[in-house]
Amino acid sequence: MIRQLWKTWPKAGVALAGLLVFGLLAGALLLPAQAAKAATCQELVANGSFESSTSWQTVATGGYSLFSNFLARSGAQAAHLAGVNKAADSAVTSLALPANQTIALSFWWQVSTEESAGGYDAFTLLLTDSQGKPLYAAAGLTDLNAASTWQQTQADLSAFAGQTVQLHLAAKTDGSLVTDFFVDDLSVTACAATSATQKIFLPLTTRNR
Repeated sequence: MIRQLWKTWPKAGVALAGLLVFGLLAGALLLPAQAAKAATCQELVANGSFESSTSWQTVATGGYSLFSNFLARSGAQAAHLAGVNKAADSAVTSLALPANQTIALSFWWQVSTEESAGGYDAFTLLLTDSQGKPLYAAAGLTDLNAASTWQQTQADLSAFAGQTVQLHLAAKTDGSLVTDFFVDDLSVTACAATSATQKIFLPLTTRNR
């Protein structure tokens, strides 16, 4: 019966075969990339939400705790650097970055300022070795970045996998018109793929929250 139909309608048979091939290809494209298995990840920052002073060494010019409830993106507290004139604030934590893994940094920030010109007050997020030697500047902000919403910065630290490093948050201000630098939900994750299969990366854009 099938042979007779194929003989009777050769064009229809070709069209049907084409539809079957197209359907298989479309189905393959719509299926999730199961070959690229999910990675296993671990959080390396002990207190990236700044709910306490645990795991951080801090210096506060203004005489107050750098971790406060003045402005937080999530939880009860965030890191609050500067906020006074002639500030030289810092918060430092040590991290052991596992070898042969993908290391990703992510943090949220917000800047409030009284400056009208710009560039006088600054914040940096710096990666150093265990002795404090600079390795990588992950972020640099000034009073020019002032905004009323939280914004996210991400960086790839995979080049430093296998090293023990320090993460430095630092802010400096001049003698007038103060600037406040807020940091919250800081995360450094190390991920190791469970298989050596090809990974698929999709573009991701994070809007302000």
